[in-house]
Amino acid sequence: MNPEPSFVPADLDPLLVTSPTIRSGTTLLQRLLCSSPRALIYGEMCGQDLRMTLNLYSSRTLILTGNKEYYQRTMRQVLEGQVNDWILDLTPDVEEYLAAVGRSSFSWLGFCRDYAHKMGRPAWGIKLPGMTPALMQLIRQLLPASRLLYIHRDVVDCLKSAKAAAAVRSLEEVKAFCQSWVESLRYIRGLGADARLLVVSFADLLAEPGKTLERIAAFSGAVDMNQTVLEHKINAYKGYTPPADLTDAEREISAAGTAALRVE
Repeated sequence: MNPEPSFVPADLDPLLVTSPTIRSGTTLLQRLLCSSPRALIYGEMCGQDLRMTLNLYSSRTLILTGNKEYYQRTMRQVLEGQVNDWILDLTPDVEEYLAAVGRSSFSWLGFCRDYAHKMGRPAWGIKLPGMTPALMQLIRQLLPASRLLYIHRDVVDCLKSAKAAAAVRSLEEVKAFCQSWVESLRYIRGLGADARLLVVSFADLLAEPGKTLERIAAFSGAVDMNQTVLEHKINAYKGYTPPADLTDAEREISAAGTAALRVE
């Protein structure tokens, strides 16, 4: 269990669009949400910054809180004039220092919110596919007002698209890809009913777009999304790359992942 953080940005309420793996439909969701005149979902550059911020702040909290007594004792000794010791890690008050680090660390996310609001789009967020369970746990701890919009897709289709994009190049990478898919969906299932989570099926989005978009709009606040976005296939900078065929070995690996979830 991670220690309680000294600073939690309770006023930041991003909608975080994610999935078990890449090539699951997060780009389509981002485009749909941004088609609403009330929503702005930033891309993966901001998503990578979010991951870096969460990991940095949580690791600093873990290290400093776990050694709080040492840091406090060292500072006390220095203030008393005892400076003939190893004081390489001399640190100010741990709680206040961590709170300051937290405020600084999340300031850019506040800017993202304020920019979206300035553009007249109060529903704002970030897209980052393939968030690990550990990262999603950090988000739930450090951004308590955030919401997860989680889209999942059949692992075979994800794998075909990932292979076409050269995101998986070996059987070991295929195994890791499918294992990530399983572990992510297992974590999401474990959350159960949660007001901060909406799970969407890629298949349902295509088969029942009207009904699915209504659910997304009610959850996100992104009203009046343009359904014609679904008519445009975009999964690469140059537009669209068709899925690749899988080998028998790749199909066997992906089938094992699907079976593992089915029996739970």
